[in-house]
Amino acid sequence: MTDPNTTNKANSKREKFYRQLNQTKAYLHFLNGPSFEGYLNIPSNHELLKDGIWGEAAFTSGMTGYQETISDPSFLGQHIIFSAPHIGNYESSPKQNQSSQTHASSIIAKDFSYNQYLYEIHQEQKTPLFTCLDTRSLVRLITQKRSDHITVISTSPTPPSEKEFSQAQLKCERLDLVSVESAIEEIPGENPIVLIDYGCKQAIIERIKTFKRPFVRLPYNVTAQEVLRYNPRLIFLSNGPGDPKKYIEQIEVVKSLLTTNIPIRGICLGHQLIGMALGAQTFKLPFGQRGVNHPVLDHVSGEVLITSQNHGYSIEESSFNQISEALKNPLKKEIIIQHTSIFDQSIEGISSLDHHLKSVQFHPEAHPGPSDADVFFCEIESFLDLHEKQESPSPIEKTK
Repeated sequence: MTDPNTTNKANSKREKFYRQLNQTKAYLHFLNGPSFEGYLNIPSNHELLKDGIWGEAAFTSGMTGYQETISDPSFLGQHIIFSAPHIGNYESSPKQNQSSQTHASSIIAKDFSYNQYLYEIHQEQKTPLFTCLDTRSLVRLITQKRSDHITVISTSPTPPSEKEFSQAQLKCERLDLVSVESAIEEIPGENPIVLIDYGCKQAIIERIKTFKRPFVRLPYNVTAQEVLRYNPRLIFLSNGPGDPKKYIEQIEVVKSLLTTNIPIRGICLGHQLIGMALGAQTFKLPFGQRGVNHPVLDHVSGEVLITSQNHGYSIEESSFNQISEALKNPLKKEIIIQHTSIFDQSIEGISSLDHHLKSVQFHPEAHPGPSDADVFFCEIESFLDLHEKQESPSPIEKTK
């Protein structure tokens, strides 16, 4: 039998959530317009609104996975815009959190439903909920606006000046806000898998743990020498937020690690850093790829994977082709494009022919999304099994 006190407490939370959800009229402004009207769940005198809530507008097309999306560290400094009209209409679970807190500047949707997870975000009032009256037009604008998507939420219907937009300080590249402060020994032991944490999702950590091998996480600002002291059996570069070109020190660390004989894997930002360390360039996508239904072609297997994605940058193909030959990159191995996006033909994965290096732009750990791409982790486990037997996998036959 349900405790009446528990029921009353839940009803009280629900009433408070809905009462305060639309308490302040506000506007989402783009440089040179337009502006989108909506309501915030914070009071008009809240400290966040003193200078406006600045962020990069980034929409996701996922129909499910709102909790995993909101807690993803890669959304640092961004306004998460859900194209799905209703967020929170199924219950949350602490097991789905990809980090211990939200890192976005705001969460934008057409409609929010009460649940414990959204209530906790609402109570903390660090990441406001913005109920936008027309998210469909908002998403359409982002797909058509071929410039940066710096935006600000304010209570004024008048947008800030062009000068204010140019001087806006976003926190999308603050890796110190999403990484670990010091080494974390996930599984003790010698010769661990070493993961450099640029803002790693919890699902990646949990999937690596299933390998049942020693495993340690290191902070984003670790040096190559500190990594090598662990004598790692594999180096793993995690996902994370921001523009990879801004991470000069991290690129140099990866470049140094490429000259060792240690196998390397990377996901998302880690993939981009590998590309730049090899000598390729990256570019900003027109509006990014974020969602759980993105088809990717594997040129090696011939299969199409339906993948989870969350990125705004990609490795530039022509510059990659210039360094793909063994004598033209610090790895001194031939590297191929293994995966491409069926949506826009951008690079989604690269690999050395001997499997020593592999990285993917998509999220093989999913959360949210389908598990097609889990083959990335299965390959790692098979590779480690063979490596420990002092055997080598069959080399890849070039198809592209």
